[in-house]
Amino acid sequence: MGDLNEARLLAVRTLLQRAPDFAVQSLSSLLATDRSDDNSIRRVRELVSAEARDRRFRSAAFEPLAALWSPRSAVPCLSFPSKTPSLLWQAVKDYEPSLRDQIATAAEPSSGRRETLALLDDICAAAADGLAQRATPAFAALADLLDARPKGCSRLATLLTMAPDLRESIARAPIWLGGVDPDHAAALRIAFRSASEKGPEAGFLYMELLFASIEQPAFILRLVSMIMDRPSDRFLAASELRTIGERLLDAIDRHVGAIKDFDPARGLEGGVAAAAASDAATLIITEFETHLAMSREGVWGARIVQQRQALTLAMEMRLREVEAATSAALPLRTVRVNGKFLRGPPSLSEPPDRAAVDKVMALTALLSGCRTAALVTGFGALRTKVLETQDKALDSYIQDVLDMLHRRQAPAEIARAYLDVAAELFGLVREPKAAELVRRRTVAALSTAA
Repeated sequence: MGDLNEARLLAVRTLLQRAPDFAVQSLSSLLATDRSDDNSIRRVRELVSAEARDRRFRSAAFEPLAALWSPRSAVPCLSFPSKTPSLLWQAVKDYEPSLRDQIATAAEPSSGRRETLALLDDICAAAADGLAQRATPAFAALADLLDARPKGCSRLATLLTMAPDLRESIARAPIWLGGVDPDHAAALRIAFRSASEKGPEAGFLYMELLFASIEQPAFILRLVSMIMDRPSDRFLAASELRTIGERLLDAIDRHVGAIKDFDPARGLEGGVAAAAASDAATLIITEFETHLAMSREGVWGARIVQQRQALTLAMEMRLREVEAATSAALPLRTVRVNGKFLRGPPSLSEPPDRAAVDKVMALTALLSGCRTAALVTGFGALRTKVLETQDKALDSYIQDVLDMLHRRQAPAEIARAYLDVAAELFGLVREPKAAELVRRRTVAALSTAA
């Protein structure tokens, strides 16, 4: 490699600063294995290593707020523009030049050393101070960007002052969510009280941060219940945390709507998504009813009752479509006996209709995947009945087609296609092993027929 002058090094540094984190870390790992003595490669390696280390410190310093840079879409939560951490990092290093030297000499942020953790908290404190005062042009520009959302600048500054509390709380949240324990509840109340002292909105922001960080948004109600000793829905609906509850209730409506509106033409994927929506809605309803003192006349209690009914009706409507969809995808011939038309043997004159197959796959995937929701809400009996009907119908259909193959009464390729569909459905209704057994029997029948 030719010698790199300062202008070229500056260009490399600029490119590195614009590169995404994963690219910088990958390049750093790659260059670390290069043992070349080339002076230019060595200088590039040093630049990349320094940039990667800088990124690691940035991620570690602002880690408690990481969930706010890329919020989930299922339930809206507090968020800031995705470029906030990089702008904030550059602004705070320019604002407090001494931090640059400390970062350069500190142990890796993953070391867990007390001095390094203290440095991370100092970085957040300096960032909060600079942002609140709009102390430099960089901070002022960032504040303007944040204030495009209500109270954006002041809220981020408050969260940064709470960084030590948030760092510890996020680490302990899985333990707090694990079950009701007096000691855990006491620790959570102390943490909430300590955080609440950091500003007028600090308590609300503390819960918003946990709401954005935990894996299941509805589990925030467990923490609310521990802090407030299982409050009533009326009380919580009138508190500063009401918007969290309202967003969860809105999410139930969206999940129910997804079940009503889902397009069976999407096939298996659509059915799986609809089943996931039923489970998600059921989880939120269960968390409300378990961790709050709900009243059927309460603001939220009445709405939950309506949502539970809407979920049950939506699922019953879909489950009642399964039998007709199966008949369309796996058609039977109609025979006349004593003046009556009865269902006869499988009709194997034409290949399976793709649209009909997609529809039955979607509905059967929904039937199979909604077990948890069915146990909690009101359509469990219907689901059990439909499953039993489907099990018998598929078992009979598969046996009939196999018999026709053995007797050479069916076109082999068309029979195989229908058996593939039936096997997939059988696996959804029973278990995957059932589908594999049907496929093995199909191969055996085709070999015999051949």
